[in-house]
Amino acid sequence: MGVFSPFTLELYLNVTGESPNRFLKRASVIFERLLLFPLGLGDMGGPHELISKERYLSAFTKDCSTDLNNLCKIVILDKDLIDNVESIYEELNTHEDCDLWMGTEGDKYIKFIENYVNMSVGQNDLIENWEAQKRLIGNIDADCKLFKVIQRNFGECSGLFTELHEGALLYTLSERIGNLANVVTTLSNLSTFDFGDLSWADIFNLRKSEFVKEFRHRLAQWALDYAASPDSVSFQRELTTFITEAKFDLIGDTAPKTRETVLSGIGGNIPFPFLVNPIGVYSSIQSIRHAHTLKNKYGWLFFIQRARHASKPNDSSVNDV
Repeated sequence: MGVFSPFTLELYLNVTGESPNRFLKRASVIFERLLLFPLGLGDMGGPHELISKERYLSAFTKDCSTDLNNLCKIVILDKDLIDNVESIYEELNTHEDCDLWMGTEGDKYIKFIENYVNMSVGQNDLIENWEAQKRLIGNIDADCKLFKVIQRNFGECSGLFTELHEGALLYTLSERIGNLANVVTTLSNLSTFDFGDLSWADIFNLRKSEFVKEFRHRLAQWALDYAASPDSVSFQRELTTFITEAKFDLIGDTAPKTRETVLSGIGGNIPFPFLVNPIGVYSSIQSIRHAHTLKNKYGWLFFIQRARHASKPNDSSVNDV
């Protein structure tokens, strides 16, 4: 499950300049469900509230109602998952062990934000500079703290962080966070695919792929490898080698074994005094096992191939809002 907030989408837009729509597309493939924690928005989704989940998401997607309805099935709100959501908010307000701003290394955190704003906004307009610092200090801290609290209460989940989130964590806590978003960015840099380029229809089709579980499992493993890698350049080099070798391994594993194929073909046609030819049955079982092995070993690669196929302009619409 991927966890995000309105602050996440705002930071994504500010840092990358891309539409949050692309962010949501990538996240919708990587995760089966997305948990939207409406920090700063108050309650959402009730009949008497000004903001609903549908209205909030439509502000970013601007897609047709069918796509929006499908996206709303993927995205769940805090109160959809958590019975006593007030306890989570209380934990967010009281626990400083996962707080960047008010924690023991708060000075380092503020210094990181100050340096970032000075480089991105500049120092000529002091008011604009100060407002940007206040906004980033509060928003990044809220997102990182939210992720820690959710992870502590619900186990396996991932924060849908930007590189700015991760940079703040690294600088403040010297803590390397394996980030699926950065893994996907690295894959995109290798010209493998970019889910953000696909239409929502393509995204929903990919989510139905029989290889999506294998792909997500491989991504999770790569996230752990990324966390252990000394730098992103080393990780990208290792990932390039892994994918290249996997393609050749796939060719070797799927190449027909001529002798076995011929013998199986002959044996399968030998008449036996039984209702079922045991050699033919054994051959079928072996084929099923082989297909299952290939799916487990290379399903992620098949998934990438389908994503690349969907991203070709002649095969599918790739227009983005």
